[in-house]
Amino acid sequence: WGVDTTKIGITGISLGGMIGLLCSAADERIAASAPMIGTQSFAYGLDNDKWQARVNSLPGSVFADAQRELGGKGSALTPETVRRVYSAISPGLLDDCDGETTVPLASTRPLAIINAADDPRNPLDGVRLCVEAARSLPGYDADTFLACAQLGTPHTCTDAMQDVAMRFLDVHLKGDCDGAKESPKRILDVPTTFVSL
Repeated sequence: WGVDTTKIGITGISLGGMIGLLCSAADERIAASAPMIGTQSFAYGLDNDKWQARVNSLPGSVFADAQRELGGKGSALTPETVRRVYSAISPGLLDDCDGETTVPLASTRPLAIINAADDPRNPLDGVRLCVEAARSLPGYDADTFLACAQLGTPHTCTDAMQDVAMRFLDVHLKGDCDGAKESPKRILDVPTTFVSL
């Protein structure tokens, strides 16, 4: 097949972005990653009353069953119930596998975090915590780390996001973008609807 195993990249959208980030954090064979609308801090959402949109994106039966077990039929869904469900269905989701841990692990290789500024499932302040955790690492390299959000965009992957992801992966896996060297900072020069995080 002629696959260059030193140039494996990964990307994904929403759940695919979360999975791509987790894979990149866990597997150093992934040379570069660019998750789209999938980076978040689950703990931030729970601690700051911004968990509802994420919970509403999951099958309702998961939380309905937990509500019955924990508080009886008709009881209000609480952050504590959500915390317990997260811990049951995905152990580590609120600590070792949350964005504030996985983003720094993945950022030891080229990483582009591409989110939507108005995404209620991935609150931007929680995403910023993940980005700050990566930037605080010794050896942090601004030339291989890009974090941005598209303004005025809800939980939607746009063509502009996909363009940023592909350009970033081209730069770091092929060494060029359209035949010319391009720094990660310049990748955002074209889509003016993005803000750096």
